[in-house]
Amino acid sequence: MLPFFHVAALLLQRNVDAVTLVGASRAIAQFCPSVPSSAVAPYMPGVLLALCARIQHAESDASLSLFLDALAACSAASPDALGLYEQVVTARLLDAWSRCACDAPGTASRCSLAAGDVAAVLKQVACSPKCFDGLVARVLPAVTQVLERGAACASLLPSALDVLDGVLEHLSTTAAATITPAQRERLAAAARPCFLALVRGVCGGPQPRECELA
Repeated sequence: MLPFFHVAALLLQRNVDAVTLVGASRAIAQFCPSVPSSAVAPYMPGVLLALCARIQHAESDASLSLFLDALAACSAASPDALGLYEQVVTARLLDAWSRCACDAPGTASRCSLAAGDVAAVLKQVACSPKCFDGLVARVLPAVTQVLERGAACASLLPSALDVLDGVLEHLSTTAAATITPAQRERLAAAARPCFLALVRGVCGGPQPRECELA
């Protein structure tokens, strides 16, 4: 499997035609889970950065989905590399997510599906053990912004709630025993505006005094 992954990784980082790029992305997504982490590790910096660039300039929902699949496979295979490049990866995912906000008639369903694809990988990155700083400093604030905008950002709301649900599940199960007291304080500070926005969206109207004091 490694020779195929090697070729795909090289092609992904070169200026190739769209058909070759699609094939390389599919190969990365297919072969990465089957190759030992130690074998793919040397490729990860270049592959992660290349995928981030491809995601930023994806010309269609189909190509975006392929790049996201490849990024998800690489993120799962090499959490150490993901931790090193989390800031770049998260920034590109959040940018792609924001571009899924649509208000044109007849586009809401398509945009919501694309936002869901991006959010699925964003959730995976946010829950990676090496990406706590990104969760607190970038992901939760972005989710808060979407929740605060409410109906004005309707195409992103389902995926924002999905990210929040996934993060909460991760924090209450897998990460519950590993988070330090200092991290809990940072997490609480980042999560408070998110939950207040969620309560406001559910209840409507101004924030209840009890919520402000919560």
